[in-house]
Amino acid sequence: MKISIVRIMAALLVIIVCVGSVGYYYFQKQQHEEEERRAEALRLDLLNKQQIAQIKAQQFSRNEVDKFYPRPVSDWKATEKSIYQKLLSGGKFDVLIVPFQVQEYALDRPTRSLMTAELALAISAAQKTHVPDSYLVARALGDGDRVLDPREVYSFADKIGIKKIIWGYVGHNRANQMSLSVKVEERNSNGIFNAQATSSLKKFEHISFSDEQPPIEIYQSMLPEILTALGVDNSALTAPKSESRFDVAELPPSPLAMVNEKQEPARDALYFQLLAALTPHDAERTQERFAEKSLLAILSMSPDSPDYRVLKARAFMLLGLRPAALQVLGEPKTIEEKGLVAALNGNLPDVELFSSQIKPSIKKLIAKLDANNIDSDYGGVNKNKSIAAANSLKLQGEMWQFLAVRAFSDRDYWAQFNNIHLKQLLDNEFPIKDYTAEGLVRGTASLGDSDKLKVLADLSVINHVRKLLEVDTAKWCCQSTPDRLAALDYLNLIEALGENNLVRRAYFLTTVQGVPEQAIEFLDRIEYVYKSHPQFVLARAQAQMAKAGTVDSTEKEGLLKSAYENFVNAFYWEQGQSVTSATAISMSTHTDHNDYGYNNLYVSDYPFRAYYEYTELSGVGASESNAKSALKNSTSDFKPFSYLYYEYTRPPKQDDKFNALLKSVEGRFQGNPALSLLLAQNSSNNGDIQAAEKYYRDSIKAAPLSWDAYIELGNLLIEQGQLEQASKLFMNYPAFQKDTNANPVRISNDAYQAGSRLYWIGEFALATPLYELASRQETGSAADLTSRLRLKLINGDYRGALLGSLERAQRYNDSYAYRDFLGMLHAMGASKEAWDAFNVLGDQFNNQHIWETALVGHRKEGKSEGEIIAWVKQSKDSNHAGKYLLRAGVTDRIPSKEFATFLTEIAEPVWKLDYGNKPGNDYFDGLIVQLINDGKQLIILGPQSHESGTLPLDMYKNTKKTQVKSHLSYFADAYRAIRTNDFSSAHALLQEASNLYKLSMEQHSYLLPYYAFAAAKMGDAPAVEKYMADFTVWEKSFDYFLAKAIISGIAGKTEESVKFLKSALYKRPFTEERPLQTEYQYAEICELLYEATGNSAYKEIALDWAKKNQKFQPWFAWAYAMEAKLSNNKAERKRAIAMAFYLDPQSERLGGIPQKEREAAVKEFGRQNPFLRKKAGENESSSPRQAKLGISLLSA
Repeated sequence: MKISIVRIMAALLVIIVCVGSVGYYYFQKQQHEEEERRAEALRLDLLNKQQIAQIKAQQFSRNEVDKFYPRPVSDWKATEKSIYQKLLSGGKFDVLIVPFQVQEYALDRPTRSLMTAELALAISAAQKTHVPDSYLVARALGDGDRVLDPREVYSFADKIGIKKIIWGYVGHNRANQMSLSVKVEERNSNGIFNAQATSSLKKFEHISFSDEQPPIEIYQSMLPEILTALGVDNSALTAPKSESRFDVAELPPSPLAMVNEKQEPARDALYFQLLAALTPHDAERTQERFAEKSLLAILSMSPDSPDYRVLKARAFMLLGLRPAALQVLGEPKTIEEKGLVAALNGNLPDVELFSSQIKPSIKKLIAKLDANNIDSDYGGVNKNKSIAAANSLKLQGEMWQFLAVRAFSDRDYWAQFNNIHLKQLLDNEFPIKDYTAEGLVRGTASLGDSDKLKVLADLSVINHVRKLLEVDTAKWCCQSTPDRLAALDYLNLIEALGENNLVRRAYFLTTVQGVPEQAIEFLDRIEYVYKSHPQFVLARAQAQMAKAGTVDSTEKEGLLKSAYENFVNAFYWEQGQSVTSATAISMSTHTDHNDYGYNNLYVSDYPFRAYYEYTELSGVGASESNAKSALKNSTSDFKPFSYLYYEYTRPPKQDDKFNALLKSVEGRFQGNPALSLLLAQNSSNNGDIQAAEKYYRDSIKAAPLSWDAYIELGNLLIEQGQLEQASKLFMNYPAFQKDTNANPVRISNDAYQAGSRLYWIGEFALATPLYELASRQETGSAADLTSRLRLKLINGDYRGALLGSLERAQRYNDSYAYRDFLGMLHAMGASKEAWDAFNVLGDQFNNQHIWETALVGHRKEGKSEGEIIAWVKQSKDSNHAGKYLLRAGVTDRIPSKEFATFLTEIAEPVWKLDYGNKPGNDYFDGLIVQLINDGKQLIILGPQSHESGTLPLDMYKNTKKTQVKSHLSYFADAYRAIRTNDFSSAHALLQEASNLYKLSMEQHSYLLPYYAFAAAKMGDAPAVEKYMADFTVWEKSFDYFLAKAIISGIAGKTEESVKFLKSALYKRPFTEERPLQTEYQYAEICELLYEATGNSAYKEIALDWAKKNQKFQPWFAWAYAMEAKLSNNKAERKRAIAMAFYLDPQSERLGGIPQKEREAAVKEFGRQNPFLRKKAGENESSSPRQAKLGISLLSA
């Protein structure tokens, strides 16, 4: 045990000069080269003035990159550019079409890419000239880059013998108008491109488009005019197109057999879409290329072709152009078209129905993948279900079966894949002599180096692909056009699968298994290949951020700073809206760093992706408008609807907009339980519990495996006091039944969640079966371990619970587990070791969990108020120290008169902003604010009329302000007044606090019940009720119901008061950052009501709750002391006295019991102390000594 603890904690506390020549010939050559350099410098200077300045000013959709951001170069992209430049150097070409760049606001990368490809194909066909594949050119110059470096373009043009360069720029004005510019450059007599010749620049402006007729459609109609402007014959574009059909039902023997020299656009378009369907969801750029190429193939098809509409619509769907796809389909006629409309609307039941009616074929495979992906988005798919769906297709050939299973399982991150299998596939389809999977295994096995084998296997796919591209470059660069399926397309699919296998492994280690340090180690091993790859950089940032939550403050700061920089770099390198950039910008805001500001550079890109971040700091309603655009383009992504739902239902409610939102999604998202869940929440918030329950049950009926519906309905039932019904609902969850194929970890997690919901309200008998179910899965997850230790607590096995908490803490570095572990250590007599651990762990976790245990130690040691104040003053953490001091001062204590003064000295100061009469600052004048997170955030604390939130730090630095009394100090003084029956002073203090602070806010809502108590005692309860009248449904929680219970109880309305107490209990939050423990606060309010009214109903509630706390937090003394004070059962009272005296000999409640009674109880029950008593046959190895000795080494 000692070694184990030390190892874990150690891990936690710990990343060409050119040579001159001589001779007249060389002198002349040097002069000529110097003239060329001067000419090039002049050209670049002019180019910078004429092109670069304007374009770069608009580089990021007219949003500026922070001037301090260094704009690092991606090593990954630099390597890719080098590879593809070398590949294309194997051919000789005449005209280079530079990838379209951004002007004004950006059109997205697939739109710009398609425009480039269509122009390249048109010029190649019209002039019978050699134009390099635009997709290879893009990767040679920087695929997806919004702006290119002209010097790189010219250098590349020289390498491949280009005679003419055509530049293209495109953008929009955010008012559905597109602008486009094209420019031709040709070499001058000296063989240098002439940037001064601007006469060939042609601009097309104010070109209208719509969601139904997107820019790419308008561009296609303009292409003849563009060709004319470029001096190119456009007759080929206006020639009639032939009908194309492809009715082959069976898949070819292997994907490589799809490549065919004979042109058949319908076949190529379908094959491209099949490759897109088999591409990992997160490999967006690869999937986009296949969708783009399918559209290129469709350009050669007559609209009268049988599959024209469905092929074009699916391509649009893949490119995020849902309205355009629906416009193409019109009224669906065929089964396939109906299924695609259903997919576009996210209607899972219809997609499943129509996909089952399609005859076995490529089309059926694609349609089944549609159903699987939507089902995954709706939370209805697991690995076993996905594999079963893939197997049901009975695909012929090992390769097809492998690719299908991989695609069906793609959305499930529990499914992990080894690249060695892809390497074997490459060995079969694209063999390389002396480089095989079998050879890799044999070679490393002979060296006995398993770690090296893992790395070689991980990198075998990308190494194989790069080796292929180095050999026979003409084969890969110059034998096909992008509208025809080529072997390179299949190779790109395999490459994308190999990359995604590695990215998902890092994600699995960080998020699923909770071992971010292993994820970082894994990424380190492959860093030399994937350095600066945006997805791998994002994975590293996520792992760093997760690890930061498990280490001390010094290492944490370094990890968070590195994570922030990696998030920003991943975002920047993506160069547009993508899953990667959306995740990066979102997560960067949670790192406590904002070095480069929040600049959502791609927020104005068109079209707006459903998954992208809507937040835009400029313009009223801009974020809302973005979310609306995202919702129009969404097929099954529910995020835009959820965003708008919360925007319209939070105060002040916007009912008209909410109703319009509901109407806009009629007939969409069917089968998505999230829709029913939001409607249920809305009904519940409006007080219609019956409607809410119906929505929840409808959701369960539509998606029986959706756990969210079960847990939310269970919570609703619990809040209504229907505890048995909630328990029955949980136990009837299909995944909990015998012979289920559900993932054991998910079973354990869900059962634990339901059990905990019942456990923390003291319903141990109802929680036990769920905890037993969670622990039977034997997954070793945090849910499994916590379920086991809580069962031990319920059964009074404190020693087993102690070791269980330690195991959970060590395995997951969990602050909750350390909290329980240290609390039990104190209770079991190992306070020295517990304090040593506190000193190590206190800086590691930025929360109160570890601080909670200090109360156990201080109480057990009999520390006085003064001694605790002196101890607290030593802490540098004023935030948690202040909250702890208040807790220690009032938990089973009456604070001294001077206590609030000491509290003011220790706690974080609070300020009132003073703007005087400055115009335009009325809203900010009088705000109550506080700096938190080491001065990195400025939060609003009040007054009641203002919304909570954060403010720019400059407002703190540059605004006049006055320090005001903190809510902690107000409470300390008022609480003492209440406990000494000075209700007038308490009322005045808390009324004053209510004018400064927003008492509906979680940070200080704990004052509200005591304000209600003092006011009720003074006959001023109506003022408190008026204060609470405007609370929103979210604000009517624990403290609100406690206040209501007090007002009713003191008014003699016992039944109503008890009902409010139950509501408070069922809505009780965890303590987290609150200064008072909510468990104690609930018990004390019941006790105060009993003392104020004499009604035994309140005493019984307080007693029952105190006893329940002795079960789940047996190390806190107050629960025993309260039982000792209130119980009429002699035997139980004696036991409670003995336990309270052991844990807190200076208990204020215990002090009210005669000394002789205390001494007799201690003498009689002291030997039965469960914290000290060993079970029969128990040996030293199972005692707390095992943990005690180990934890003592933490400070070493």
